[in-house]
Amino acid sequence: MKPALNEDMLNLAPGGNLLVAIAGSMDLAKAQKMIEKFAPPELDTMSNKVETVTGMEIQDLLDAISGDFTIAINGVEGQEMIPLEIFIGIGVNGKALQEKLMETVQGLAPIDEEGDFFIINFQGNEIYSGIVNDILVVTNAKGYKEAVKSGTHGTPLTSSRFGDFADGSLGMFVNLELDEYPAMLQGMLVQRPEASQWVERFTEPFDYVGMSAGNYKNKVVVKTSDPSENSLYTILKMVDKAE
Repeated sequence: MKPALNEDMLNLAPGGNLLVAIAGSMDLAKAQKMIEKFAPPELDTMSNKVETVTGMEIQDLLDAISGDFTIAINGVEGQEMIPLEIFIGIGVNGKALQEKLMETVQGLAPIDEEGDFFIINFQGNEIYSGIVNDILVVTNAKGYKEAVKSGTHGTPLTSSRFGDFADGSLGMFVNLELDEYPAMLQGMLVQRPEASQWVERFTEPFDYVGMSAGNYKNKVVVKTSDPSENSLYTILKMVDKAE
């Protein structure tokens, strides 16, 4: 792993109504050497699948990326067809990965090019894809292209609750407060009582879970919704109920 996450990427990622985020910074040269040394028999099959999905041979793909990535999912209220804003950031070396991505999408949906961004129109929803500071950004966040250009795309990931877990080379945050999820998603869950019961059983005792990891230190935080309970007691109680 690299010593730290890509801060430019975290600042490009929205975090205003954060539900889930994960980010990492891998040293691909070291990772590749380790994979070659301890390669499992299934590696060739996996490589073939990666080539099928990306349209790039595995070595070309590794040369095209830097090892930095970020995924952030935010909730959206209102009458949006998709009640989630999804951001994917990938550190890149040049434009090879984006060009392959656009080749793949070309026959599936209309694409317009505006400045540094491609705009993909998927069933009436705009998806933006562009390279900013050697970061390939793919997101459906409304107005993202204009917001990034003006430097006002709202609360970045670094200023969200994920910021507490951005001090290593891998960070993760999951919001477990269902009340903060879009009403549309809550409604879909209510329509499936059995699934709703299980989801509530595992999420109701907690506010969130966060994790950061680095080469020399790791941190895991499980925040309970009841301040009088510690996380270990809450987990044991939840497991006992499940049985």
